[in-house]
Amino acid sequence: KIIVSTRYAELNNFVSSEKYKITGWFDKNLKTLEATRKSLENTILPVESELNYMGKIMKDSNGDISDIYYGTTEGVMVDGSGWVPPADYDPRKRPWYPDGLKSDKIVYGKPYLDMVTGKMAVSAAGKLLNPDGSIRGVFSGDLILETVSNNIAQAKFGETGYAYIIDKDTGTVVAHSINKDYIGKKMSEIDPNLESVQKVLMEKDEGIYDYSVNGDKKYVAYNSIPELKWNLVVVISEKQVLPELNSFRNTMLIIVI
Repeated sequence: KIIVSTRYAELNNFVSSEKYKITGWFDKNLKTLEATRKSLENTILPVESELNYMGKIMKDSNGDISDIYYGTTEGVMVDGSGWVPPADYDPRKRPWYPDGLKSDKIVYGKPYLDMVTGKMAVSAAGKLLNPDGSIRGVFSGDLILETVSNNIAQAKFGETGYAYIIDKDTGTVVAHSINKDYIGKKMSEIDPNLESVQKVLMEKDEGIYDYSVNGDKKYVAYNSIPELKWNLVVVISEKQVLPELNSFRNTMLIIVI
């Protein structure tokens, strides 16, 4: 019991530590996007110069920010990646535009399918103003969730532990350390046996939950990322804990003998 309790505590501490790493990564990119928006608002430049500037910010992010763009109140799209939208494309009808129009600050929205890469992304958007303070449109930047998955792939607990992130509002997996095919799917869609786990992760912010699949008992430690309404989750099999308990028992048996 002592070993299992200690392992619980280690798991809780590990998830909490990894959460702050991920939060720090998102905060860093949010500050970069905020500074980019301010530069566009404070300096009147030709569109070509703005495209070059946004492209440079993307390059300097080392892949963290996959796209920087803005849509105007007239429905014009200016994309720093160089992507040219189809003739009928209207940025005002994309989810990030109305979300950003509601906010004076750059804030993260819900995951969506990125038109440029065809991958699941999360955007951070906010109003874009003209120098006179009138609304020019909405500024936004994308972070590809596959990149988040690559980051949490470094979060390894023991030999069998793995991590993922779930959207608390929808139960959708937004990042996964070992199976990127799960991204964009609800846990109950991945496996109906995970519906109870999904319910717990959507309703609670922190704790440890256990469940069994095909006789394999697993422990789920989770901790919320409130800014995004997500839960970071680390899963470890009971098989990872039992060998340590058995090793402890064997050692005590040797000492007694």
